[in-house]
Amino acid sequence: MLWPLDQITADELYRWQGQQWYFEHHWITQEVIHIGGKWLSIGMGLTVLVGGLLAWRSPEYRHWQRPLAYLFLATASSVLLISLLKGITHLACPWDFSRYGGTIAWINRWHHWQPQGNIRCFPAGHASAGYAWLSLYFVAIGHSKHWRWVGLAIGLSLGLIFGFAQQLRGAHFLSHDLTTAVLCWSVSLIWFRILLWPSSEKPKQEKRVLNQCSSATSSAS
Repeated sequence: MLWPLDQITADELYRWQGQQWYFEHHWITQEVIHIGGKWLSIGMGLTVLVGGLLAWRSPEYRHWQRPLAYLFLATASSVLLISLLKGITHLACPWDFSRYGGTIAWINRWHHWQPQGNIRCFPAGHASAGYAWLSLYFVAIGHSKHWRWVGLAIGLSLGLIFGFAQQLRGAHFLSHDLTTAVLCWSVSLIWFRILLWPSSEKPKQEKRVLNQCSSATSSAS
C-alpha cells in the first residue's frame, strides 16, 4: 500500500529537521519556493492568456489560438479542481498532528485520512501550481517529440520542487502531492482530447496520405 509511506516519509523529514519543521518558515521554502513559486505560475498563466488574446487579434498567429487556449484552460482548471477538493476533503497536514508538533491526536497511520474540521490540506494546492504545467507535454505532442519531453520535464520539475518544499515545511504528506500530480495529468489529458486531439492527429494523417501517394506513384512508374 502507498499510504503507509505518508508516515514513513513525514517521520524521516521531521526527524531530519531535529523533531521540528525547521523549514516551515525558512526563507527558501516559504518566500522563494512557496510565495515566489505561486507568482511564477500565475505569471506563466497570464503570459499564456495574453498570448492567446494576441493570437486571436493577429491573423498571422491565428494558428496559436487553440494551443494557447488549451494551455490556459488545462492549467487553470487543474488548479481550480485541486482547490475545490481541498474545501471538500478537510484532511489535515502533518504539522496539525501531535506526532509532528501539532494539536490533533495521532491515533494510527490511517488517522490522517479522517476529516478534521475545516482544515484544507488535501490534495496539495501549491504542488498543483507546478503539476498543472504538465499540459505543456500535451500541447507539444503535435509539434515535436523533443519539445514534448521538455514540456513534461518543466511540469514535473515545478511540481516536484513545489511539492517537496511543502513536505519539508510539514504542509503535506507524500500522497497529497502524488494525488495532485495524477489529477493534473488527468485534467490535461481530458482537455487535450477535447481541444487538441484532432489537430495533433492531422499531421500524422497527412503524412500517411503522402506516403500512400508516393507508393502509388512509384508503383505506377
